[in-house]
Amino acid sequence: MRFVSILKKIILSIFMITILVAGYKDSVGNPIDFAVYHGIGKQLLQGNFDLYPSEHLDGTSYSEINGMYYRYAPVTALLFVPFALFNLATAGFLFFLLKIAALFGVILMISKITGVKSDRYLTVGLIAFFSVAGYIVEEWHVGNVHFLSFFLIVLAIYGIEKGRVVWPSFFLAVAVALKITPLLFVFYFLVKKKFKVCAVVAVSLAVLFLLPALFVGFEKNAVLVKEWSMSAAQKSEASVNHSLKGVLFKYLNHNDIDGPKYPKTNVADFSRETIYALWLALGLAIMVFLAAIFARASRHPDVVLLEHSLVVVGILILSPHSMRPYFSTLVLPSGILVILLIKYSQNIYQRLMQGVLVLSFLVSVLIPALLPGRQASLVYEIHSPYFFATIILFFVLVFLIRNFEKLNPA
Repeated sequence: MRFVSILKKIILSIFMITILVAGYKDSVGNPIDFAVYHGIGKQLLQGNFDLYPSEHLDGTSYSEINGMYYRYAPVTALLFVPFALFNLATAGFLFFLLKIAALFGVILMISKITGVKSDRYLTVGLIAFFSVAGYIVEEWHVGNVHFLSFFLIVLAIYGIEKGRVVWPSFFLAVAVALKITPLLFVFYFLVKKKFKVCAVVAVSLAVLFLLPALFVGFEKNAVLVKEWSMSAAQKSEASVNHSLKGVLFKYLNHNDIDGPKYPKTNVADFSRETIYALWLALGLAIMVFLAAIFARASRHPDVVLLEHSLVVVGILILSPHSMRPYFSTLVLPSGILVILLIKYSQNIYQRLMQGVLVLSFLVSVLIPALLPGRQASLVYEIHSPYFFATIILFFVLVFLIRNFEKLNPA
């Protein structure tokens, strides 16, 4: 047993050193999205609160920050001010360390919620990480805020499962302010009749969106919120969009998004208006389907975690824009499946859960690593295999929720 304990510590040490070296290289090299956050923080320090210049709102041009522009809520910009006190390389590395802490926090919280023994934390963490490592590593590379929003969601889940309401609901509200898509969790809590949680989230969001008024006044803040809503509503049919909307546009519309770099994938050529209508109809149908699943589900704690996993998957599918790094949030359903395999080692669906984890590893890690050259990678990317693997995970989670009594006969 002592040998096994030492071996685990060695593996964890090697794992951490590798992550830190790779993360340092990315964060001081080209932290794509974080460069925008850092630039906005510096802009606020200089007293400039014009977050959404008018030429950006019509989609005709981009900001001067790394060829990209800021698209988050006004209150979110305040969170980046502390990072602007450092140069980009230092701030990027600090941001990276924050996300490493968030990853470990996610693994720790889901392990604690499910009652997994502490000596299994490393097993759960490593398997969950490597099953979606391709997504997580790319999230670190681009320096996106998405995983921090996800950490706040898991923190909220942890608190709510412990019987708390106020602080978990506030964290969920902050996650929504960072990325609007966590509103699907508010929908989930409405279906589960956790009305206090929904009320606190609503009040917290109102406070958060009014907060910038302390610095710019209520009139300017109202203008910023309006400009943010216009910016967030801009087109997102990019070739790197792997949500339901992105896949519909790639397969059902002939367009020249991203120029000749990506090959064409469309099998039909419907109008943009038709695809938007189809996306909205399918999105509504999925939400009705989810509501029915949640309303009839068992109240067993492990079923609740499967439901949370299903919401995370639903966010990726229903979001207007889901880039490859956003799929790093699949570490939650992967971790939950690993824990269920440990807790119910003799269950009849063992092969099904193992198969989903292997599929995730193949799609996010192994196949991309084996592709011969840049062009092959572009072909792989444009066909959105991440979306289709996520759809399979979606239905596996639904199946496990509906058949949990067979997974846990006791």
